[in-house]
Amino acid sequence: MSDIRRQWEALRGHLEEEAQGSKQSAIVHEGLSRAYAQLAMVDKETVNMVLSEYLLTDDLSKRYDARALVRRFKIVDAMPALLALSAKLRSDPSATARKELELISEIIGELADDSAGLVN
Repeated sequence: MSDIRRQWEALRGHLEEEAQGSKQSAIVHEGLSRAYAQLAMVDKETVNMVLSEYLLTDDLSKRYDARALVRRFKIVDAMPALLALSAKLRSDPSATARKELELISEIIGELADDSAGLVN
């Protein structure tokens, strides 16, 4: 496991503990957002892979964090994971899955629009 991956996992774990202790779930998203914004490009590549893995996990908390960061920072590298998650959610009839599918579809659309604007 790379150092940046270990650091990211440790940071997320620390932020989750802090959020649970203070009953403020936004602490995790805010802390991860600040950390991601400060990463060097080479480290973002590693964290983008971690976020893609989070999108495909059954851990809803990790998926939430990944969705938020992918959307905020327009992480196009996560597109394959978003598409895989979309396919998985389509086969789940629950209301929760339908709601998450709406969010994932919005993010996919936003990323597609952003990346289309880069190609001239």
